[in-house]
Amino acid sequence: MDLFGIDDFLPYSNTLLSQKAKELSQQSFHHHDDHDNHHYHHHCHCLQRQQYKQQQRQQQQYHRHDIRQSKPQPSYIGLIAMAILSSTEQKMVLSEVYQWIIDNYPYFRTRGVGWRN
Repeated sequence: MDLFGIDDFLPYSNTLLSQKAKELSQQSFHHHDDHDNHHYHHHCHCLQRQQYKQQQRQQQQYHRHDIRQSKPQPSYIGLIAMAILSSTEQKMVLSEVYQWIIDNYPYFRTRGVGWRN
């Protein structure tokens, strides 16, 4: 016996509850999807930015490497003069001149000893 008329309302309320639960579930799913997509895009953007910065660093290193490894502009006699003028006493022995050139122009580090004549 249904004194309050609940039996008539139950099938309708179960349908409403089930639809509402489905909507909430989908909203939650889409919210997580949106959050995941935002996180994914943010992650991709960060990776792209990191890759870009890494490429810039590599290019700068290659450029510095090229500058260091390219033959210096001053002539051999100019390098010797620069070395001597850089010393506090304005004089150097030959081995000090060679060391100064190697220290200041890495190009000569890999050239063997042939450049020293």
